[in-house]
Amino acid sequence: MMCGVAVSRGFAEYCAEQLGAAGQVRQKRMFGSVGFYLDDVFCALIGDSGRLFLKTGDSNRADFEAHGCEPFKPFEDRDMVMTYYEVPEHVLDDSDE
Repeated sequence: MMCGVAVSRGFAEYCAEQLGAAGQVRQKRMFGSVGFYLDDVFCALIGDSGRLFLKTGDSNRADFEAHGCEPFKPFEDRDMVMTYYEVPEHVLDDSDE
């Protein structure tokens, strides 16, 4: 279970706005984090670290890694990672990206 400080409502709204350029966005709060659905597909989350992570696949994971992005780690005391990678700040701040 992810535990920590609740995600800022303002940051969650900002992320939803940025993701909205790609389709209809819906947020769901869970375990102090926020999940994002884009056209009813779970695609992103804000972890308790307060950072936005996007779902990756074989076709785009290398792009995230090339920018030095880290995978989402739901448990700090375990080595487990998920296929969600942190969005670089310059991308989050530029809706065209």
